[in-house]
Amino acid sequence: MKQVYTLLLLVLPILISAQSNYKEAYYITNNNDTVYGLINFASDKTNNRECKYKPEKDAKVQVFHPGDILGYRFVNEGLFYKTKEFTLHDVHQNLFLQYMVDGIVSLYYFSDSDNLSYFLFEDEKGENILITKKRDKLTDDGYVPDIEYRNILKNSFMSNVSDTSLIDDLKFSQQSMIDFTKKYHEEVCTTGELCITYEEKNTDRSYAKFKISAYTGLSFNKYKLKVLDKNIEQTSPVLGAILEVSEPRLSQSFSVLLDLSVTRIEGNVKKSNYSDNINYKSTIGSFRMGVRYRYPKFKLQPTAELGFIYSKMFEGKIKGLSAHYGVIEYPDYEIRTGFVGIYGGIGVDYNINKDSFLFLRFTAESYGKRDSNELNEEDMLNMPQLKLGYTF
Repeated sequence: MKQVYTLLLLVLPILISAQSNYKEAYYITNNNDTVYGLINFASDKTNNRECKYKPEKDAKVQVFHPGDILGYRFVNEGLFYKTKEFTLHDVHQNLFLQYMVDGIVSLYYFSDSDNLSYFLFEDEKGENILITKKRDKLTDDGYVPDIEYRNILKNSFMSNVSDTSLIDDLKFSQQSMIDFTKKYHEEVCTTGELCITYEEKNTDRSYAKFKISAYTGLSFNKYKLKVLDKNIEQTSPVLGAILEVSEPRLSQSFSVLLDLSVTRIEGNVKKSNYSDNINYKSTIGSFRMGVRYRYPKFKLQPTAELGFIYSKMFEGKIKGLSAHYGVIEYPDYEIRTGFVGIYGGIGVDYNINKDSFLFLRFTAESYGKRDSNELNEEDMLNMPQLKLGYTF
């Protein structure tokens, strides 16, 4: 097992590189020309600062910064980023902001380095109104939400709006701010002209992906009875399922996984110098939670994973163990039923299509050497596994 962990520690830094997630998109030049190609669909904070473009999959990457181009837009995802200059905390900013509404009052969205979300309204005069929502404060009366953004909007817009309820109950979300901006336009646009020329449709959207995998394989099980210095060993089938969660905008390669599996171990124990053979059977359930890295460049994709494991043996006794001249020396041997540790694994995935994979993986674990809450606290379990599975 130590060799597996060492290999993972050596391989992961080599595999980790700048992640990319290129999608069909276009950028708009400062001369209002539209250029189609592929643009990296990264996190909002990354997209606020740079646009990585290439005309086709294997072409060289060009990097545009705010001001180099007017903006860019993803074709299928719909997100539109536009160059915008403004002042935040007395510091001049020039960023690509997510364009939410284009109208008499335009609306933009971005998040800062502290993960605080901001909305920027550009009013009829071209002046910027910036709002944010700080984290809730804990007081003696409980958590108090920050609603200062409502007061800012009232001071800025209520002179032209008759219905104060538009702001009194306004939630701090993309869709709520778009709805407020649209209702504001309904109040001020009284001549019948088209006041809104663009509206973002993909609001408050999570791009997280969830994948299910099922697998079978072989589990090389070994249970050591420390007191008797005996081992129960057996190679048994293993069945399992995995829920894998990833966020492609942050990384194409890393994902969090939850893994449930079940196997069995059975055998017999014979104490030295005695003729008794005691048979034993147990079902072992395991829960793993870890992080997986997949190198996604080719159809055959190497993987590595590391995380925590909890294993439970569901039959907790070996009864009538080692009778000698009619005397049962271990009438009820309480086996150690719970094991907590860490695990690691390596493997390879074959990409059948965009979201489906066949995979072959090897995992092994290392549990704590003792559990003082159990009678036979030094008993040990070891069950490296070879798995063949399919990801849907």
